[in-house]
Amino acid sequence: MKTKQTLLMLALVCASVTGVCAQDNEKPYLTKNFSSAGLTNVVVQTSGGNVSVSGQPGEARIEVYIRGNNWKDQLSRTDVEERLRNYEITIDKNANTLTATARPLNSSNWKKWNWEENGLSISFRIYVPASVDTKLQTSGGNIKLNGMSSDQKVTTSGGNININASKGNIEARTSGGNIDVERFTGGLVASTSGGNVKVEEAGGTLKLTTSGGNIRLTQVRGSVEARTSGGNVTADIVSLGKYLTLGTSGGSINVKMPLDQGMDLDLAGDRVSISMQNFKGTIEDDRVKGQLNGGGIPVRIATSGGNVRVN
Repeated sequence: MKTKQTLLMLALVCASVTGVCAQDNEKPYLTKNFSSAGLTNVVVQTSGGNVSVSGQPGEARIEVYIRGNNWKDQLSRTDVEERLRNYEITIDKNANTLTATARPLNSSNWKKWNWEENGLSISFRIYVPASVDTKLQTSGGNIKLNGMSSDQKVTTSGGNININASKGNIEARTSGGNIDVERFTGGLVASTSGGNVKVEEAGGTLKLTTSGGNIRLTQVRGSVEARTSGGNVTADIVSLGKYLTLGTSGGSINVKMPLDQGMDLDLAGDRVSISMQNFKGTIEDDRVKGQLNGGGIPVRIATSGGNVRVN
């Protein structure tokens, strides 16, 4: 079954689907159910709203939430339907792919239409089997993943990204928001241009970058590369993987990690502090380089504008 409608027709469609439209902005404006048989992919795109995807068994479900563009407007149903004339929503299930998109129409006339005052924030909450792959994009909203177990690619231009109780391979990018990850296993590539990165209870292969924020790692296992251009790095490494690389251009780095494994250490900063035994190499105030316990796992920790403290 394939459903495609413009928002001009949305009010008529609402009455015929599961979950009747509600005037309360905290309730879904529209809910649509689909069979999850054969479903392997979810593609979502919205220009200004939030996107969340949660893994659960049973039917797939899409909920649409609509608010005023500035998130303060308490819009009546008549106001919403009038503004929807300037948007198009697409909700499809085509073969193995579920699609949910919201986009403005006639964007060249937005200035005359006063988008700041009359625009809408259109958000999606989606419930699908955990094994489904996703590709999620929003221009200004937040993105949340919960309980997913496959490949996910999420992008937002200005919002936050939250990943919880998930596993698989995830690529997460935001231009200005924070990234929070909790209870994750797998391969994670996460980057933000200006926000903080926080990862708690994670294992696998992690590559984390921020241009201006802090990085905090708690109870992390595996291979880790974490870099920030201007913030601090705090890392609690429970067990090392194939490598550990931590770096910042302007902050300090504090690390708690086991020192009973073989490592090739290279630590650099304004001042380096580490207490260890069975080390062979050079120890200076601003540099420690050599082999710990006979060498092995490469450990590179460096800052050009702060101190390095290990354990």
